[in-house]
Amino acid sequence: MDIIDEKEINLRLKNKLNIKIFDEISSTNTYLKENPSSDKDVIIANMQTKGRGRIGKSFYSPLGSGIYMSIILKNKFEKEKLSLITPLAAVCMCKAIENTLNIDTNIKWVNDIFVKGKKVCGILTESSIDYNTGLSNYVIIGVGINVYKPKNGFTSDIKDSATYLLEKEQNGIKNEIIASFFNNLFGYINFENDFFDEYKKRCFILGKKIGVIKNGKEINAIAKDLNKDFNLLVQYDDKSEEFLSSGEISIKINR
Repeated sequence: MDIIDEKEINLRLKNKLNIKIFDEISSTNTYLKENPSSDKDVIIANMQTKGRGRIGKSFYSPLGSGIYMSIILKNKFEKEKLSLITPLAAVCMCKAIENTLNIDTNIKWVNDIFVKGKKVCGILTESSIDYNTGLSNYVIIGVGINVYKPKNGFTSDIKDSATYLLEKEQNGIKNEIIASFFNNLFGYINFENDFFDEYKKRCFILGKKIGVIKNGKEINAIAKDLNKDFNLLVQYDDKSEEFLSSGEISIKINR
């Protein structure tokens, strides 16, 4: 069996982490928000009953088939850096999957990782800001990955859009992916190494027709480009253009 093991993860890490593993939890992000924690504490669960995604969405987290984890960082990030952490985490997970399994990955702006045209991983970043200093009190990075096919399959609402990494269970794969992700993360988190090109080359929506969903309404557009702040440049049918920030909209791909 592919069992998540704290010791096996730490053996592969350049810097050891305080890792707690739960068989079942409501949400790894919620746990770190609601319980006392130290910098770089990690929560991993074999199952989430209330896994969360962006914009109030849920993340299907059945027992044993995936990796559901969160880390809390108590760095004092400037507000401008906070919006970069989700794309940074996406690059780190893409590299972890590619290096561990030799599987090509792509990114759907801004936080979903795709394999062969379907979603395999989602990222949820949450933070608290000290409004006196403008710096973060903490940042929580949550990641959910479908490593194997769920025992009972995916739920009806995502069965056509979700996928998984491996057909057959392999011992130690989850531990390798987790360790690789964190090693990558700590190589980038101080923003000393540029990751923009790594993100952009994997962002498969560029040049494609998309639907921009704003305030419940869908507007047809073409995804044109990204700027260095990871805002998405779109062109609407009337040829007007706009930069979109990740916090204000969601997009769907027009196939």
